[in-house]
Amino acid sequence: MPSICSRVGLALLAAAVLGVGSACTSTPSAFKAGSETSVITWQDARSAGLRQRWHRYVGLSPEDRVSNIWRVGDRLYVVTHKNELIAVDASAGTIAWHGAIEGAATKVTRPVELPGNQVLVVNRANAFLFDGATGRKLVNRPLGFSVSTDPVISGNIIGIGGPNFFYGLYADLLRGVEGENAGNSSATVAPPPVLSTNAKWITPAPNDFFGARPAVAGDNFVLATNQGILWKINAANGEWDWKDRKVNGGVVAPLSVDGKAVYIPCLDQRLYAFDLLSGAHLWDARLEGRLEQQAVPVGNTVLVVSQSKGMYAVAADKGEIKYNIPEVARVLGSVGDKAYASTNSNQLLMFNIETGEKVSTTNIQGEAYFVANNKTDGLVFVATIDGRIAAYEQVK
Repeated sequence: MPSICSRVGLALLAAAVLGVGSACTSTPSAFKAGSETSVITWQDARSAGLRQRWHRYVGLSPEDRVSNIWRVGDRLYVVTHKNELIAVDASAGTIAWHGAIEGAATKVTRPVELPGNQVLVVNRANAFLFDGATGRKLVNRPLGFSVSTDPVISGNIIGIGGPNFFYGLYADLLRGVEGENAGNSSATVAPPPVLSTNAKWITPAPNDFFGARPAVAGDNFVLATNQGILWKINAANGEWDWKDRKVNGGVVAPLSVDGKAVYIPCLDQRLYAFDLLSGAHLWDARLEGRLEQQAVPVGNTVLVVSQSKGMYAVAADKGEIKYNIPEVARVLGSVGDKAYASTNSNQLLMFNIETGEKVSTTNIQGEAYFVANNKTDGLVFVATIDGRIAAYEQVK
């Protein structure tokens, strides 16, 4: 991917989000760091061909720790154990604002940026809406149902799932503006009262629940239930393009798309590929271990991590296994024919996408959160549990 002034872009090639998020790995020995301690030493960064763009300490309160961190749009969003939400400019490293999320820090969803420069996060069944410019809390509102997916956005419609139903909500709904009632006559379980009169549309999944973050494909959401039922739904009106496709196990990993196919890691130890346009089953690859992470399509290769067996590289056209790297904990991004990943031993690994050959490994100073980057801005992010964040770019 081309870049400016000898920098090569690090781009995460995954759906929405890969989002999926970040991964924490335990450090092999006790490490005490100050707020200015580098996440990666200058010597280690240079040997890996990396240059530090910025370093920031987010200023945690005493005894607080980073709970999760995501790249969303042009920002990093940090959630702490004490339910503080911190927005950081991803390019410059400046802290935009701090906000507070009430409730137990057990299930804070990945933030989603809404029209009108607003930021939505959900904690269990409560929605928190923040002003994207200032961090001022605009709304703290019960949704009326237990949330089990990260929210996603297409146009003015928020997609979010829970037990028995997936909801398409007006973004304005969170500010108390009533939407039209779409309902669904085929539902066999009554939707929660709060949303039955406000949802734009509802997709039922009786005796099932939505747990995997949907993929956003243009104006569509691609959904999967815990029992492996799949839909492709028009986000604007809730009408399905295709439905009732099925995988042979549970689905908890976020879905991903690459313009041609949707990729579903399944708890039956298979990675499935379905045609994005028609919903036709293309292939499935039998792997080993529990598949709970989002698959990352990179050109003609799909990278997917097993909880116990490391990362598999699968051919995107036929589903054949190309290689396995056992120590990989999470795929982070790609640059040209190379990709970055975190390892189970708290290191940053670069490898050749086509062959799996390892190019470099880099040590991290402290217990690390490795942040998946979904923007093509040439940055790879590493944070630590004590609140240090650094952005790196590759140099020739």
